[in-house]
Amino acid sequence: MTILSENKSYWTGRAAGYSEVNQLELATAQRQKWSDCLHAEITQQFPDRARETLRVLEVGTGPGFFAILLRKLGYDVTAIDLTPAMLEEAKKNAGELAGRICWMEMN
Repeated sequence: MTILSENKSYWTGRAAGYSEVNQLELATAQRQKWSDCLHAEITQQFPDRARETLRVLEVGTGPGFFAILLRKLGYDVTAIDLTPAMLEEAKKNAGELAGRICWMEMN
């Protein structure tokens, strides 16, 4: 078994449990803290750019925590992950935002 297949197997098995952790953070004040931090960092790096003009690539999105936060902030987000199970969890966690995020599986 290669390290890539081991990694994919591990995260496929952890998808539901890891998603629960992210759901909890999305439902608490932690969500706002992360949102504020992300927006501040992006604004500092790109002070003259409007949110809607920036495209963000999240590599290793897992259950979509950061992709969801960034999309809610108004950024154009592409989120990729190695495992289809994680992407399915991410789409569920995103709810109505799922169709406004580009989800991709790494091959």
